[in-house]
Amino acid sequence: MMRFRSKAIGGIAIAVASITALAACSSSSSSSPGKTASGATTVPGGIGSVPAAGTASGKAGTITWGIPPGFTPNWIFPVVTGAENSVGNNFSFIWEMWRPLYWDVNGTVPEVDPSMSIANPAVYSNGDKTVTVSLKSSYKWSNGQPITANDLLFYIDLVKAAVKESPADWEAYVPGHFPDNLVSTSAPNASTLVLNLKASVNPTWFTDNVLGSGGPLIPLPSTVWAKDSTSGSIVPPSGWTPATMTKIYNYLIAQSKSLSTYATNPLWQIVDGPYKLSAYNTTTGGFTMAPNTTYGGPHATPMSSFQGVPFTSTTAEFNAIKAGSIDVANVDYNDVPPAPRLQLLR
Repeated sequence: MMRFRSKAIGGIAIAVASITALAACSSSSSSSPGKTASGATTVPGGIGSVPAAGTASGKAGTITWGIPPGFTPNWIFPVVTGAENSVGNNFSFIWEMWRPLYWDVNGTVPEVDPSMSIANPAVYSNGDKTVTVSLKSSYKWSNGQPITANDLLFYIDLVKAAVKESPADWEAYVPGHFPDNLVSTSAPNASTLVLNLKASVNPTWFTDNVLGSGGPLIPLPSTVWAKDSTSGSIVPPSGWTPATMTKIYNYLIAQSKSLSTYATNPLWQIVDGPYKLSAYNTTTGGFTMAPNTTYGGPHATPMSSFQGVPFTSTTAEFNAIKAGSIDVANVDYNDVPPAPRLQLLR
């Protein structure tokens, strides 16, 4: 599918992975993305260009995002199971509320975007067996609490509990790899996490596929979520035994399965991303998100609400595009004129 934008909108990441993947299949080995005089990014293969990011502040309102058939979100807990691993659940839903440690899509280029990442560049040492991550101070939880190394350790311990119950309970799990290859973890200070691994890793691969969105490693608000029942007490890091983390994991999993409470459950209101959920339709999968005014990353000013509008068919979605009733949407290949489509499929 191609991505359509009816107007320039700032402060929201647009998925262009499908275009990038097609461009990589071009028969020209020398093609690579470039910049036009206007600042737009050209896409290899002669299929056009992606407009440059807007600089105008625009006006506050609601950004409407067209959800294609079969892409409505049905999972909110950031420890995503293999069965629930999808673009609809991750990119345009969970990651708008809870950010991966590193954002490794930079426009049309698959590389880490420092401005969209909540940590400084990872430092590899000890023959690439030790990874040190330093969190940025500009990002905080929406309740005002800082994001700490404990929030990263909390996610890792939840993942360990998940894969112990079933290898299918974490989307990125491969036996023998993360978290199986962890020898130890430590937090020398509140904003620094150190991972010691059993063997050397390729730094680029590990950053993209474990720490970044390929994993991802996502800080979670441990001072709010580290409990095993709604009325339970918060368990401090010193009490995060495997048995306790299994109870906490199962509690959070049960909350994620309760779709009818997505917009009202206090757990899901503590975020570090640009949005927090304000409405969710259990019948259609449509949703509305309000701006997280404490978001520490780049965003438009003033900030706008974000609404996911589900469609039951590609025809209905294309009609909405033609009518100008949707801001961001997909264009099915069947609606692309034949000649440009031939270039897309080169």
